[in-house]
Amino acid sequence: MTEIWLGVIAVSTLVMAVLQIAMAVAAMRAARRGAELMERLTTDLKPIVTQLQSASVDAARAASMAAAHVDRAGAALNALSSHVEAASSALTSGLVGVAMRGLVNFLGGRRPGRGQSRRARRDEDEPL
Repeated sequence: MTEIWLGVIAVSTLVMAVLQIAMAVAAMRAARRGAELMERLTTDLKPIVTQLQSASVDAARAASMAAAHVDRAGAALNALSSHVEAASSALTSGLVGVAMRGLVNFLGGRRPGRGQSRRARRDEDEPL
């Protein structure tokens, strides 16, 4: 009976060894397939990564150009604003001066063009 048990143990050890070798071969094939897959992915994705890098460089360049344009537009608007303020100030001071002279003339009794005879206006226009 011990010989039968020894035979069963020998057969089971042989089966285990064969299964371990089969598992090792399967693991090596899986590793090889994984390496091939990674190589294929690297080869296939390389052009895409290159295009993405190029697009990011172009986007950075466009953003820098847009920032420069915004700065220039801001400077132009600031210059325009100062010119408009200067023109408005000059116009306002001119209008206020004319209005004040007209008010003084009106309140002072001298209304230009009224209350004078034609002869008096003609005499003022002619030099002495």
